Amino acid sequence: MIEIKENSEAFEQSLSIQKSEIIYDGTLFFCKKYLSRGNPIIDRMLEYAKNANQNIAISQLSSITSKKTKIEHTKISIEFLLQLQSIYKEFSQINQIYIWDNKHPYSKILKELNAKENQTYETYKKALEYKDIEIRVNILISVIDYTINLLKVQLKEIKKKQSIS
Repeated sequence: MIEIKENSEAFEQSLSIQKSEIIYDGTLFFCKKYLSRGNPIIDRMLEYAKNANQNIAISQLSSITSKKTKIEHTKISIEFLLQLQSIYKEFSQINQIYIWDNKHPYSKILKELNAKENQTYETYKKALEYKDIEIRVNILISVIDYTINLLKVQLKEIKKKQSIS
């Protein structure tokens, strides 16, 4: 499970939006760099990243109005991110790219980076645009995984609050 420095809902919401924007920008760069123009997978990847981002944003706005809507859009965001992550994993398998486990030397650094506040694409730019495709793919898989876990924590908190009210 993820560790969040602050246990505030606003921090988690802000971080999930930041992460989804990083995922979209990273996916856009990845598609331009590694997939040939006209490849239908590009549209799917960008659609999943964009839809996850939009649903996270809608979820944050819906917190003002409806917990049910917030839950629904958070679940949809998770599904889009899972789909996108599976494409990256499939790409890795097809291209024989090693997917890092928790024992990989970069995993600890990445875990610390994932937990930082005020993230943008610039936070990850050096790694996402690094010449080694293994690093690029693993960074994206990791950021997606972190975001999914963050959204699951948010979902659990929303449901807990809903049962209290």
